[in-house]
Amino acid sequence: MMDPGGLMGMDMTHQKRTSIVAGVVGGLAAAGVVFFSRWGAAAVHAPAATTQVFDLGIELLGRSMLLFETTGVTILVAMIAATTVAIVRGQRP
Repeated sequence: MMDPGGLMGMDMTHQKRTSIVAGVVGGLAAAGVVFFSRWGAAAVHAPAATTQVFDLGIELLGRSMLLFETTGVTILVAMIAATTVAIVRGQRP
């Protein structure tokens, strides 16, 4: 497997034909699912964008939303403070 001198061209792939066949079969299977499945009707009425975002946030984070938002802001403030300290220390002679 190794070519320590770098004198010969090497092919580091194994079972190339099998992987190509598996990829083609998988792609055809995915295309078959897309084209031959019975899709339901599209939504007749969609809620407002703000309602969708709010509902998505509640669904994903539930009761932990306030904790995650606070943590995100805290990390952002820490990054800004660390950058500021590094810039100020770097400017001193």
